[in-house]
Amino acid sequence: MEREDKELEDEIKVAGNALLSPPSSVSQLLLLLEKLENCLMRMDQSPSNSMQRAADLAMKALMNKELLSHSDVDVKVSVALCFSQILRITAPIFSYDDEQMQVILQLIVASFENISDTSSPSYHKRVLILEKFANVRSCLLMVDRKCYSLIMEMFKHFLTNIREHHPDIVFSSMGLIMIIILDEIKEIPLEIVNLFLDFIRNRNQDVLPIAQKLGERIFENCGSKLAPYVPQANYCGQKRSRDKLQDSRSHTEVALVVKKENDGKEGCGYQGFEEENREEDKNTKEKDFKEKILQEEDENFQREVMKQKRSRKLVKPNNKRRKLKYEGKQAMDTKCSARKMHEFLSNLKGKKRSIIENSIFSAYLDIPRCPINRNLAAALIECYDAKMDAFIVAGRPLKFCGKEIEKCIGLRFEGKRVDMKFLGAQISPQIVQRYFEIVSGNERTKKKSTGASKEMKDGEMRSSMKKSSCLLLQKLNLMRVDGKDEAEDFLRLSIVYMFNVYFFPTHSKYISWWPLKFLENLNDFDSYAWGRAVYDYLLTSLEKAARKLAGQDKFYAILNGCVPLLQTLASDRISKLQVLDLSTNPNPSVLYYNMDGRSFDAFQKVLANLQPDEIKECKECEVVVKSSKAKVKSTEGQKMSRGRKIAVRVSSSPVHQKKIKNLIG
Repeated sequence: MEREDKELEDEIKVAGNALLSPPSSVSQLLLLLEKLENCLMRMDQSPSNSMQRAADLAMKALMNKELLSHSDVDVKVSVALCFSQILRITAPIFSYDDEQMQVILQLIVASFENISDTSSPSYHKRVLILEKFANVRSCLLMVDRKCYSLIMEMFKHFLTNIREHHPDIVFSSMGLIMIIILDEIKEIPLEIVNLFLDFIRNRNQDVLPIAQKLGERIFENCGSKLAPYVPQANYCGQKRSRDKLQDSRSHTEVALVVKKENDGKEGCGYQGFEEENREEDKNTKEKDFKEKILQEEDENFQREVMKQKRSRKLVKPNNKRRKLKYEGKQAMDTKCSARKMHEFLSNLKGKKRSIIENSIFSAYLDIPRCPINRNLAAALIECYDAKMDAFIVAGRPLKFCGKEIEKCIGLRFEGKRVDMKFLGAQISPQIVQRYFEIVSGNERTKKKSTGASKEMKDGEMRSSMKKSSCLLLQKLNLMRVDGKDEAEDFLRLSIVYMFNVYFFPTHSKYISWWPLKFLENLNDFDSYAWGRAVYDYLLTSLEKAARKLAGQDKFYAILNGCVPLLQTLASDRISKLQVLDLSTNPNPSVLYYNMDGRSFDAFQKVLANLQPDEIKECKECEVVVKSSKAKVKSTEGQKMSRGRKIAVRVSSSPVHQKKIKNLIG
């Protein structure tokens, strides 16, 4: 434990010192901030003195004006997340003065502004900030400092950005924050009361139903606190009485009725608010909210694909230059997710983390939460020639060698060949059945299966295999790894998860169990050439995508496989793509690609205008060629020297001299 704390302390110090003079590159700065975020998340409350000193260094670095006033929104959200973690760690004692705390609170409130945009790279960070702000009660800092204008701004963000598709934790955290603040304010400003009244009015068509519901919840739980202010409120520019509001037969009538259990109490019933939410969760037929959060991305993806399929029928072929099929959207879609890998691996602690550290995937424990550059990948797909098995760039084929791929992906290219027929193929349900109870959340029993279980029908067993990656992730988080068998099962299922979301993704919403075919013997698993398999799987998907695009006039591609491998290989050889920071010489380099915000058209132009001398040769191949040339020269020299020696020996022999005299004579 002390060793882990020391390592964590050193990581925080390194990140803090680096942030004292932050890099100019936004992508590098985001990577640095994400490392600090992960470190702070692993810190406990009330840390030791040495750990506190490391945290103080990080706190000092975060107050850098370059970070607080940075132009990039994602950077500001990352800084706000770091501050929210520091507030959690140091609560209830804070090391910042009032002026600094005001700046921090403004930054945190600003992070809630676009929480409605679930496609934003910073969306999950915003949700995490919101959750911590509610659970730690950090929101009370605004009440203590009487930041009423900031409170008003935050309430507006909540009511205007709440959406139906948000997970329950967003709705409950927003409601909890507002109720806690209203309970602590002695005199509630009328502007806040007007804001709630405006959002719960039934006739207001500009207000979303979910926002109206949130406003009603606040009135239901804070009715005794808000009721005295309602007659004074200037509702939509006109002074209205409480009776008139009730006569409107809107939801306000319900909202202004104070619940019986709150009649004899002062302040707001935020405890009742939490109990109501828990009761609602029990009554719903859906799964618990953690699973819904994990499944949300899959559901949104399926809806988006259906929209795209419907809109695809409306596109008529034309002879114009090929452009994006869906204006304003990405040029390519994929299920490969570096974010899911990051969320899984960065949250591992203790024994679970050490299990991955001792595997071939240890380098991926530091995988950043960087979105895939789909526009770059799409532009590369358009350059791919399946017949030549290469990318045609600057009029010449661009191929990648095995050592280049191995360095990029960090997995072996040489070794046992993986039979590509198994990849993505269905396997026998009996192979999965051994691990299925673990995925269902139960411990594996060493007892033999009963007769009833043996008589299970194949159809039932196959249906039980249909589990999403979200559910598998949830069960991995709940698994115990006390014994050797449990640790091995955790590693097996972790590899299944990583293969499905990153290395060998498909467009199915269910887990593909084929990796278990190779995981029976874990010692034998490492001997396979998984680097080659990942690349071959990517090439197969490239061929399919290029074949489908051949007859289309507008561009939209779906690519399976490890897309970060494709864009990292290309950026390593084509400097104009500028996605890799080559100065660090990272290994595997796929973990350290930087985000590039250029459009699909911009990447098309870059690749179309490239010159042959702008494409680098593979460094690994150059080393091999030079060494082989040196060997050839040395062997030729040895042959020539041997020939000279033989000639000298032959010419000096008496028999040879006699033959020469006869020829001359």
